[in-house]
Amino acid sequence: MRFGLTAFCTAESLAPHELAPLVEEAGFHLLLFPDHTHVPLDRASRFPGGGDLPDHYRRTYDPLVCCALAAATTTELRVGVGVALVAVRDPIILAKEVASIDQASRGRMMLGVGAGWNAAEIENHGVAAGDRWSLMREHVLAMKSIWADEVATFDGRHVRIAPLWSWPKPHQRPHPPIAVGGSGPGVLRRVLDYGDEWLAMAGPGAPAVSGRMRQLTEMAERAGRARPAIAVQVYGDPPDEQVIERYIGVGVDRIDLTLPHADADATRRSVEALGEIIARWSAA
Repeated sequence: MRFGLTAFCTAESLAPHELAPLVEEAGFHLLLFPDHTHVPLDRASRFPGGGDLPDHYRRTYDPLVCCALAAATTTELRVGVGVALVAVRDPIILAKEVASIDQASRGRMMLGVGAGWNAAEIENHGVAAGDRWSLMREHVLAMKSIWADEVATFDGRHVRIAPLWSWPKPHQRPHPPIAVGGSGPGVLRRVLDYGDEWLAMAGPGAPAVSGRMRQLTEMAERAGRARPAIAVQVYGDPPDEQVIERYIGVGVDRIDLTLPHADADATRRSVEALGEIIARWSAA
């Protein structure tokens, strides 16, 4: 069983280049960094985790910078963004950032993509919140052309890219894995449209992952393609081991735990403790 770890790195915790070797040594397959460009004072969008927005959401480092630092101090650990606010990031720049990290790390980059839950955060970038799903799709498709084609181009409703050259190309061909995050009604369709993985964000009120896994398999068969990989986020400090067992039992491909945000010493202890928890399954 493979396990990932999501970490909110800030100036008040371990830096990414200090954290990543500990995560690799603890037996994790993947280290993910969330993406929040800023946090608006507008609180109209409800925090998906319930209650007040945790303070560290306001303090996160840029996830692409985190990925580069983490990859530079490890040899096997995969790094990624979980998930990038693709609709508000320029696809030409983001494609080059992802390709550069993937090439320099010899193929250890993955890109999670999502539309974002905070409408005010999206709108502060000049993007209408209602357009973020269609923008996300076009940005991903444009990046795929940039990564795969010697001469890249794209002509969509929102995005128009005249023929261009862009290097480096990613080490992973044709591109690093694209994990589509979310739990809403349209997420499975998006996964099949432009994703390689479904990053299931299970939570209160979300449909059961096991049933949607069967649905995704059926949809993939009808589309004539292999079922995308399925990863699921498990929350809790410490995580509920019965929940982990349940997801292993239904056949998910990876389970991503969440590292509690804390100071450097507490973070070191948490990584060690989480490594001990996953050892019984990851060693199997």
